[in-house]
Amino acid sequence: MTRIPIDVINDIKRRARIEDVIGSFIPIIKQGVNYVAYCPFHDDHDPSLHISVDKQIFKCFSCPAENKTAGDVFSFVMKYKKVSYPEAVKIVAEMIGYKYEFANSYEEKFTETVYHKIISDTVIFCQNELNSASGLTYKEYLNKRNLNKELLRKYAIGYNPPNDKVYYFLHKKGYQDSDLIEANVVRLTENGIRDTFYDRIMIPIFDENSHPIAFTARSIDKNNPSKYINSADTPIYHKSDVLYNLNFAKQSIKENKIAILAEGPMDVIAFDRAGINNAVCSLGTNLTDKQLSLLKKYTKSILLAFDGDAAGQAAILRAGKMAEKIGLEIRVINNKTGLDPDEVVNKYGAGELKAMLEHSLTWIDFILDYYKRQYDLNNYSAKKEYVAKVCAEINKCDDELDKDVYLRMLSEITGFSYDILRREKVGAPTIVKVNNRFEHAASQSLNGLEIAQRTILKQLMLSAANVGVFQDEMVELPDEKYNRYITLIINSYFQNPQFKISSLAQDMDDQQYGMLLGILADKSIVDSANADLLRDCCIKLKIASLQKEKEKINQEIIKLNDGHLKAKLSLNYINIQKEIKKLKEKLSTVTGGKNSD
Repeated sequence: MTRIPIDVINDIKRRARIEDVIGSFIPIIKQGVNYVAYCPFHDDHDPSLHISVDKQIFKCFSCPAENKTAGDVFSFVMKYKKVSYPEAVKIVAEMIGYKYEFANSYEEKFTETVYHKIISDTVIFCQNELNSASGLTYKEYLNKRNLNKELLRKYAIGYNPPNDKVYYFLHKKGYQDSDLIEANVVRLTENGIRDTFYDRIMIPIFDENSHPIAFTARSIDKNNPSKYINSADTPIYHKSDVLYNLNFAKQSIKENKIAILAEGPMDVIAFDRAGINNAVCSLGTNLTDKQLSLLKKYTKSILLAFDGDAAGQAAILRAGKMAEKIGLEIRVINNKTGLDPDEVVNKYGAGELKAMLEHSLTWIDFILDYYKRQYDLNNYSAKKEYVAKVCAEINKCDDELDKDVYLRMLSEITGFSYDILRREKVGAPTIVKVNNRFEHAASQSLNGLEIAQRTILKQLMLSAANVGVFQDEMVELPDEKYNRYITLIINSYFQNPQFKISSLAQDMDDQQYGMLLGILADKSIVDSANADLLRDCCIKLKIASLQKEKEKINQEIIKLNDGHLKAKLSLNYINIQKEIKKLKEKLSTVTGGKNSD
């Protein structure tokens, strides 16, 4: 993005009167030479936001200190519109008619059409109706759903009353019937022009840069078969190209490096109620490649948080496979309740939803569990189909160690031997990523754990300094014979710092000694001393051990009915997951490896 010159920023700020800018977004009240207002950033019952005309600054004296509800004209617009600093500068410039070409800026030049104006006026009208006597029942319904004044204001939620009141309001403002129909706020019927969303709660849909462009509308009538209806495609709205709440969530997505993808707007708002601000959803359509590509502008990772029922789980499978194809890393909410996120928050509270995110599953964890529920594993043919489905996903893993761990999990679930599953999986020469270089494994039969252990042995034989590195890592190798070899190698260094492999011959039989010679001579394993590589392998073995322990705890949690024991095991699960994350962060620092589960 081209930097906006400081003299341009200062000139815009000098010309923009803060009381006029703030007053265009919220009502302000004159108090002497200054102004006050009900603060839009918290549930304000007294005018707590003060605007100084002389200093051209604002401050709320009731907001918590950490909210930083104070600043200049740009600060207010940033906070109110949920936009970046350059975007705020542009918005203020447009408001005061300041002429400047913001070339290559974050947002392409916005051209307001008649359809944008229609949607904006409809938003304002419906917000006023929600706060009128006719909207009381709907406001009470929203309050029962725990949508407070602040959330209703943030999401600009309103009410479209019956008797075509939206149409008459917009018609009186001078809009042409043809434009109102094109914007889909009204429709032409056999009985004339009628409101599209009459007698419904109105939830505006904003584009990526906070311009309202359409609606999703909810009925509160339990007998209405169409709980939600959505705007049809219009000249300014194409539902397959838009994600609900991306305008508010994009900054949080960038900061958290992950986007939460929910099913509907009430679920997105439920995440907000839980203090989680990086959730979005599609509207009235299945997820599309275009929507996933939108997310990829802000993050490489998504967390799928669809409903816990069968339909929601099937939607996760479809969305995950689409996300895989465009290169997104995938996690899945660990929702065993059968409820959607909004129901979870309403029934169990925000803490339960946060715990589900803390327990989130890797994509393969989800696949193992999802297909396990689809097949009767007591039936041999069904079990084979289950293995084929899961192995097809395991094959897509980039990390050899991950492949190895998941195959061992699959072996435990099905009872099929690891070697058989390994043959089922292997289709091409194994490639192991080491230190940002690629080395072909000597044999397809070597798995990730085996390669890591052999690399550790070779590194210890190549350098006495590596012994200290290994001892610092304090890792136990999963294969006991390798632990024995390591003990012999370290003891040999203590006796003679100039290590010779021949010194080990007397403590091994011919087969063992031959294996160690083979590892030392194997050119497919890095052939020079590399302390970073040694640490990398040690960390991978620790991760593998923790992954196995995590899966075991997860299986125990699923079987338990005792809430106290479940909570205790859940805490262990979370601690293990945090430890894995720390190790992976360390791994990415050491070798540039991928920091994901």
